[in-house]
Amino acid sequence: METHQNQELINLSGIAGITGLKMPTISNWRKRDATFPKPVGGSEQRPLFALSEVKAWIRETGKDVDIQDPNFAFRLFNMLRGRFQMGDIPRTVIPALALTHWARINRPSYLPELSEPHSLHRLAHACRESLVRETPLLSDAIMAWVDDYERNSDEAVLVDLLHAIAQADDLAGVARDTTALALKDPQAGYGEHFTTPGFSEFLLSLLPDGAHSYADFGFGGGQNLLTAAERDRGLELHGVEINKSMSRYAACYLYLHGVVAQLHAGDLFEWIPTTEFDRITVHAPFGLRLRPRDVEGRMWPFGKPPLSRGDTAWLQLAYQALADGGTAAVAVAPGVLYRGGAEKAIMQRMVAQGAIEAVVSLPARTQLNTGIPISIVLLRRDKEGLPGEVLMIDVSKFAQGSEEHARGKRDFRLAFSTATAAVERWRTSGDGSSRVSVAVPIADLMAPDANLMPQRWVTSMTEMTVEDVEKTISSVHVAATEFGTATRSWPSVPKLVSVRHAEDGFPLRPLPELGLEILHGNYLRSKTRTDDVTLETMRVITQRSIRTGTPEVLPDMSESNANGRASTKVGDVLVTTAGSRIEAIVCSEAGLEVDRNVSIVRGLGNAWDADFVAHQLMAGHNQAMRTGTTVMRVDVKQLLLPHLPIDVQQELGQIIRKLMAFTVTARQAADQAEAYMESLRDAVSTGRIEVDHLNRASE
Repeated sequence: METHQNQELINLSGIAGITGLKMPTISNWRKRDATFPKPVGGSEQRPLFALSEVKAWIRETGKDVDIQDPNFAFRLFNMLRGRFQMGDIPRTVIPALALTHWARINRPSYLPELSEPHSLHRLAHACRESLVRETPLLSDAIMAWVDDYERNSDEAVLVDLLHAIAQADDLAGVARDTTALALKDPQAGYGEHFTTPGFSEFLLSLLPDGAHSYADFGFGGGQNLLTAAERDRGLELHGVEINKSMSRYAACYLYLHGVVAQLHAGDLFEWIPTTEFDRITVHAPFGLRLRPRDVEGRMWPFGKPPLSRGDTAWLQLAYQALADGGTAAVAVAPGVLYRGGAEKAIMQRMVAQGAIEAVVSLPARTQLNTGIPISIVLLRRDKEGLPGEVLMIDVSKFAQGSEEHARGKRDFRLAFSTATAAVERWRTSGDGSSRVSVAVPIADLMAPDANLMPQRWVTSMTEMTVEDVEKTISSVHVAATEFGTATRSWPSVPKLVSVRHAEDGFPLRPLPELGLEILHGNYLRSKTRTDDVTLETMRVITQRSIRTGTPEVLPDMSESNANGRASTKVGDVLVTTAGSRIEAIVCSEAGLEVDRNVSIVRGLGNAWDADFVAHQLMAGHNQAMRTGTTVMRVDVKQLLLPHLPIDVQQELGQIIRKLMAFTVTARQAADQAEAYMESLRDAVSTGRIEVDHLNRASE
């Protein structure tokens, strides 16, 4: 599908955004109204619409909605959708903003020429001549952008872009919004080069005030440098970044915000700083494999890092670049805190020589590009005296929000503020004891079995208050009460049956020969629809439902599955292969849709007991009829049932139902017993709670 030029495009999600409506409503508009605008770009799976046509259609059809114009950055994205990949849009917009900003400040008379194709290259050269001495990386970024535009881009697109940008008042704000939009799309790949503003603020808050110089090793998109400048405009800023594309991006981004920094685009291992720094942050790749040339021929103060992982190299490079009295905050994967071998030896030497001030364990998903719970190692270089302790802080459980907000939407402010307060208290008063922190003697950290994971020390060394002890004891009593209630309400064991040899055998027959109807579900999610979230929903029996007993809520595909639809009736037996086994349940609800991988056994009438049939279908001889290797299948029509009299079936069915009810209760009691054991175990492990006399505990 070709994209129409010179118009602002928008996707379904964008339409929902400007109308304030939910995605299913927008999808229904498109599906049920033939006059809805046709796509003019994108693809069949990800269609793009002309924004002007969408607005006109909403007005003409009298929809009761207020159209809200998107922010300026979103409008720029709409202009470039379908013409650039999502990851390329910010790299196109940011240099254009920077060039416009330069023209406004230095050559206002050039502004009318920005949207003239033949003038763009001349203006870029003038900009380069103006900036090359003071900010060579910025001038390089703008020239690289112009050169790339001339080689690969449609001239009209860039002309329209510059013309649109000329209308913006706050170019720095547009740059922020552009970056924020890029970070929302995981496929754009910006998450590995940026931290969130909240995390940058936290990282820099761990560094003490009073610095004159600050360096960010691996500055990525420049967020840490921007945050540092906003915190203290008098700081001398430095940075090094190996990714040339992102270093150019950062140069433009910082320029738009009026931040002056000495940026170096190159390899940290090859960079020779001309000064030492008061404050440093490092957010380098975790577990990066080093090259021999990175390690050889260099002095390592605490030992040569292994080539297999570069984590301890970043720590040592940061320490070497610190001025006397300086502090560095280095983000590390948790493995560097507990792994053995050369890494453990390096970390122990750093501890022994007073290089590590504190270690902070953070919750999972604080980063945009990984879900692992990272840690922050605070380094200090103080030649006056060696400290006797290292502060350990564990705020790994301080994330607010549910798992459905896992993609960067959980609130980490409490974790960040709690950790910062613990560090400040430690520095000002020497008090490291709190509910999340403890000061660990260096001698303890040097023990052969010791590691630097804060969780290990905070749990075992933190003093518990009387309130904490009482709360823990109360949790044990609650768990014990719930378990006691479960045991008192324990059901009697169902009556067991005896079995014997049958003198006259009874026949085993395939289901169709027994007069049972076999229906196949036909619910199938469309492989061509990628906007399932925009559809209405329906309740469907799936393979997973057979295991859980609960229907799943899935997109409504009733139109595409209209032919021969099979929905459930009460008493149907539903059969599928779940994993490597045949599973079957009796349906208790009518009118549910059925997945194509689930079969329905129907027509039991008064001749069959449903629970008896379901359990016989799972018998060993039927399990042996499964075929396939990677995906196991079974032909339900070939499964065999013993043709027993109905009274015998009902008797066995009653036993099955009682045993199933007993199993549910037994599992609940087992869960409560496990909760009681866990609560009791954790209480005793605090070292502040002892078990009362057994006769009292049982009262």
